This record gives sequence, C-alpha cells and structure tokens, in this order.
Amino acid sequence: LQMREPEDSMLGDEVYAVGYPLAADMTVQAVNSFSTSDATVTTGSIGRLLTESGTGRRLIQTDTAMSGGNSGGPLVDGNGAVLGINTAVSNLDQNLFYAVSIGEILPMLDRNNIPYSLYSASPMSGNTMLYAGIAAVAVVVVIILIAVLARKKKKPAEAAPAARAEERAAGGAPVIRSLSPQHGGLVVQLHHQQPVQIGRDNATCRLVYQDGTPGVSSRHCQVYFDEREGVFVVTDLNSTYGTFLAGGQRIPPETPTKLPPKSSFYLGEVDNTVYVDLE
Repeated sequence: LQMREPEDSMLGDEVYAVGYPLAADMTVQAVNSFSTSDATVTTGSIGRLLTESGTGRRLIQTDTAMSGGNSGGPLVDGNGAVLGINTAVSNLDQNLFYAVSIGEILPMLDRNNIPYSLYSASPMSGNTMLYAGIAAVAVVVVIILIAVLARKKKKPAEAAPAARAEERAAGGAPVIRSLSPQHGGLVVQLHHQQPVQIGRDNATCRLVYQDGTPGVSSRHCQVYFDEREGVFVVTDLNSTYGTFLAGGQRIPPETPTKLPPKSSFYLGEVDNTVYVDLE
C-alpha cells in the first residue's frame, strides 16, 4: 500500500478501516482461512485532524468503526492510500475513533530503513484535465507577466536570502520531536536560533530523559535551527556514549553538524532517537 499524509482538504472524505476484528470471528463461524480476502472493512469519514495535547501526536478523528483486531491496521482513503494507523476509540463517545497520522509513521520507517512508496495521483482525465488546462494557461500568463516586469526592473541579488527565509517560515516552525517511548511523542519548539540542550539534567535541558536512561549523558547534546540556511545544527557536548546520525555515523564532539528538516539523530542508543522538522 502507498502512504499519503492527510491534509485539511480531506475533512469529510470517506475512509475505510481494514483489519481482522476478533468479535467478527467469535460471533459466527465465518472464517475458514486467514488471507487478505478475509479482512473486515468498515467505512466512515474524517471528522478532523488534530494534535494530541501532551504528546504532540498527530491524529485523525473519524467515525469509522474500529474494534479489537483492526486496531493497528490501516486507515485508507478511496484510492487505497494509507492515511493512518487505526489506534483507539473514545471512552466518552463510542462513535469517535482515532488513527495515528501516517506522518508519525514515516520517520520510523526511515529510521529503520523500511522501504515504502508515497501516493501519487493517477493519470488525469475528465474534469481533472480541464482544470489542468486552465492551470497551464494561468502559468503561461504568470510567466509572461514576470518577463515583462523583469525588463522594467531587476530585483537586487541580496533580496534572495530574505525571500528564502520567508518561504521557510511559511513551511512551519522548527521543532524537535522525541521518538523515545518515555516521552510519548513530546515536541519542543525552537526559538530565535537559541540552542536547546538534551540530556538527563532537568535544570539545563529542555528535552529531559529519565535518570538511568541507557546511552544518555547529563548534558548530552544541543540543537538549534539556522534560519538563514534552513537547517538544524546538532552539537555533541562531549557525551560519554556519543551522538549519532540516523545511519549510525557518530558526530564528533563539539563539532556543529547540519541536518535538513525531516532528519533524525540519536543519543547513545537508537531508542533515544530525536526527529527534527518544520511543523
């Protein structure tokens, strides 16, 4: 199955939960084999996209029925693309169900070198072709306008870095997200190129690991976001066990290392992975 990150434009769209709920097999003797054709499918729609308070997990709220057995299965759209992983039902309202957004899953797949493919739209037809034609005309008009304006006045070269900074700002705020089970998806936002320290010392670190966490020093490393270059800068603070890139390469102590958004690194052991991105 292909992966597709949910977007606000999908609110109200029909989705399907696929799995093997135990109740379906216990109620009647319906299953005599276990294959893809035996899966149970329930349908509903996306109610909203939200970020869970306290953990920072991105969730999909839906009225698509889930039960024991199809939790952990995929929540797919009408094209069969996976939007999330079926996870929970509300204790307050039995018609509210939640799936973890696939955007939370992709970094884990990357970290563990698990291959996947992203959803891409099928070849255009019908109204899609019409809209594409209108868009193409609009692009041509814009190109002509740009050419005309360029003849009148050239933009100064020094304006480019500021423009790039604005584009990066539009992409979201820089954050670090712990993928360690002890943090439950905790997110820490970075501000004004101020370094955030990570380690076990709760007096100096903003991302704090529990005492005794294997591989993590008291003041292990720090990270900040370079707004001009649009990269995260990670520095190991002479930690005992080292700071490593996702591929296993150790970062030299006291040596700033640049990482693009949607990257990860870990403190001593892979369980202590930190994900950096613009959200």
